[in-house]
Amino acid sequence: MKLAFSSLFALAAAGIAAAAPTAPVRASTPSNELDSVSNANCTRQTYTVTSSNAMRTQFNVEAMGNPAGNQTQTTQLFLEFITDQSGFMSRYVTGTQAQTQDFNISGVFCEPTGQRNENAAVQLLLHGIGFDGSYWNFQGQNVSEEQYSYVYNAAARGISTFRYDRIGTGSSEAPSDVFNVAQAATEVGILEAVAEKLKNSTEIGGRAWNRTLLVGHSYGSAQSQALSVARPELVDGIILQGFSANATGLPFYLAATVYTEASQVFPRALARLPPGWLVTATPASNQLPFVWAPTADASAVALARNTEQAVTQGSLFSIGSIGGPSNFTGPVAVVLGDKDFIFALNDIQGPNGTNKAQAAASMLYAQSSNATGIVLPDVGHAVNIHRGAQQAYTQMLDFAAVNGLA
Repeated sequence: MKLAFSSLFALAAAGIAAAAPTAPVRASTPSNELDSVSNANCTRQTYTVTSSNAMRTQFNVEAMGNPAGNQTQTTQLFLEFITDQSGFMSRYVTGTQAQTQDFNISGVFCEPTGQRNENAAVQLLLHGIGFDGSYWNFQGQNVSEEQYSYVYNAAARGISTFRYDRIGTGSSEAPSDVFNVAQAATEVGILEAVAEKLKNSTEIGGRAWNRTLLVGHSYGSAQSQALSVARPELVDGIILQGFSANATGLPFYLAATVYTEASQVFPRALARLPPGWLVTATPASNQLPFVWAPTADASAVALARNTEQAVTQGSLFSIGSIGGPSNFTGPVAVVLGDKDFIFALNDIQGPNGTNKAQAAASMLYAQSSNATGIVLPDVGHAVNIHRGAQQAYTQMLDFAAVNGLA
């Protein structure tokens, strides 16, 4: 069962934790992104994947005032969506339509150079908004791989990983249709195609992997959760980082970010993106929803800002159209910082005395063999850029090991 387009907002209000394709344009790859870590052999490759029969939300872009490239109209649409979502829906959404389309996706497979854990599932890593695949290999000047790279910490346990840049980020293609193509349903279809490749082909890592642990962050977690609804057989375990079923903070997030045309904010790095791809307006508007400053080093925050990636209104307005309660029976962990602005609103307390991480795990995965909520103290939404990142990785990898996936 899918959540309705507005269901995340409805859950929050109820107090529950809860066309022919146009030529693509490639987003720029951050100059300081490192594909590799010191304890793994990593290979970047471009894959053609098919997002099949994705049930896309159909936006009436003309009625919306053709906002791509028009900052005034872009901001107006955010205002309308935040203050009157039902009215926004009735004015601008005409329904849904199944669409199939190919995309060129850039991904990095990393295999440990040391002793490999032959019993471990391959980990499929999916980043959230504001990042590309390097969120999982976060490192740079004064940002050490030991402390900040999830890929490094996984390889230290003999675990292979595959991460890819979602459309419009890193080295993957950026559709010019920022409403009816670059949106949530399309991306769930891409994720499904990648998961299929891992299971049923030798294209990734030179072998067909019999077990996959799916690890998402934020929007990547929402897509991962949706895949577990549509195709639970494609994954054997799920970790949803920076996620809950509580949407109280989402309207505040959309207001706080002051999303602005990417080519205006980062005219060098993101100049090639089509109009309508957006980034947070200033370092302050990026910090508010993503960072808990007392536990984040300035060097990590600066790296995240300097490598920030774009998102579309189509994606932001369609997040609520995907996902819902799943019949997935494998192990699931929801990992949430207690200072997460977007999915906890800096308040980890959920209904009935449970925290919001556990409430989401229990509500969305009633049939799971082990639905666990993990709370990270003093950590904001972008978990991997906080000083507590390595401790978070330890808990995530321990969860995989306890459940026979690492």
